[in-house]
Amino acid sequence: MKTSTLFSVASLALAANASPLDFQLQANGSYANAPQGERIIPPLHETPIIDGATRTEILYGPYTIPGEKMIAKAGLMAQVPCSDCWVTAMRATLKYTNGSEALTSEGAWLHHTVLGNTPLGVIWAAGNERPTIRLNSQHKYGLEFTGKSMFYTVDLMSEAKAPMDVSMAITYEWIPKDSEMGKKYKGATMKWLQIAYPMPEPGKKVYKGMIPMSAGVNGKLLYTIGHMHDGGTNLKLLINGKTACDSVMYYDIDGKIQKAKQTGAVARRSPEPQHSHGGSFGGVHIASPGACTDYGEIKTTDKMDVEAYYDFDQFKTMTHEGKEERLMGNCRVYIGPE
Repeated sequence: MKTSTLFSVASLALAANASPLDFQLQANGSYANAPQGERIIPPLHETPIIDGATRTEILYGPYTIPGEKMIAKAGLMAQVPCSDCWVTAMRATLKYTNGSEALTSEGAWLHHTVLGNTPLGVIWAAGNERPTIRLNSQHKYGLEFTGKSMFYTVDLMSEAKAPMDVSMAITYEWIPKDSEMGKKYKGATMKWLQIAYPMPEPGKKVYKGMIPMSAGVNGKLLYTIGHMHDGGTNLKLLINGKTACDSVMYYDIDGKIQKAKQTGAVARRSPEPQHSHGGSFGGVHIASPGACTDYGEIKTTDKMDVEAYYDFDQFKTMTHEGKEERLMGNCRVYIGPE
């Protein structure tokens, strides 16, 4: 693994002066200031650093992906950018051995990845949408990195005929806990809600989450996105039965980002999980999930659930070795405790 600190003249200038309001105003991208659930946070390197944080990129790998195949890798002693710090923003992507980004259009897929620590478990995850997570755009929260053992898992896929060598590159933005700024921060928590892994069915379908979950804390709702497989249109986070975040899926259609039309199917519980991958795939793919950021508050006893909406009249599912892949529908709900 290789570590490098990311910087530029622009980011250094922004680091000294950027505030949460600056972040909102300077964020690039036509969808950055869209309504909740429709906004796309730009790649981390395109946004200003907040509160004088440091940005560090870590490469995990390299790994060789066979042509038109998927591989699963894991690291039990994962390298991290810091210890006793707050990680306030993250983004994962893939890079070739020459340092350039390995793009989906070139056949390189960061299908799934998770990062966790002991004893808390998974604290962050991402898919091929390669989304940016930021927890301090309005309030001073971050993920607490203590220096204890961290682990990661990653599923890498290739649409290319020939093997490719890539590393997973995670960029972290972080603040030392013992710094003057770090002393103003608190640790965020993450709740993971999901459907099971049903097989695709024709037409429009909605799948409810496996198990509703209590918030467990009083706090601010900092950040939520949905993660779905191709065919997904939107994923709803429900709090006490009411929609709190409706994360819309954007597709790459002929090189243009287009929002999926939402379906009105009736929700039902999904069957037991059985998730597998492998083999070639194709079709129109999800490019970005819409995010909800700083979108309200939650109470300890509030109940959370999810609904995943799929429309196979509108989009085709991904296939592996001639078989349709099982569906996913999960969201990570980041909460800033009071």
